[in-house]
Amino acid sequence: MVKNNPSCNAYFRTLPKGRSLSDMINDSSIWVNYGPTISPLHGEIHVPTGEIAIGDRAFNTGRWMVLATIIHEMAHHNGAPITGGDTRAEEAVYHCGLGTAKEYYDGVDDPSTPYDPHVGG
Repeated sequence: MVKNNPSCNAYFRTLPKGRSLSDMINDSSIWVNYGPTISPLHGEIHVPTGEIAIGDRAFNTGRWMVLATIIHEMAHHNGAPITGGDTRAEEAVYHCGLGTAKEYYDGVDDPSTPYDPHVGG
């Protein structure tokens, strides 16, 4: 995905910590695991340890939502704020090819994609 979509790495470099998604994927200190107790969330990150938990809600929705959740949580690890309605973590999902331009620019959610323009934090 990252290799075929340069906007994904480019967007990640704009986040506060400035790392590309490729760099983060190759970082063995970031751990992604199953988080059965985080319902109703899709995922969560434990900053600063880098542990990312993916919950049942994401798995029940399907593999694209699991991927979107990992991207979203990686964006938090790269400095996108977790609170305050900031949308940068969810925008990473769009910039990595998992949303439509109509969703991104018009704010109209398309339920066939994992990107949700209304998700903040």
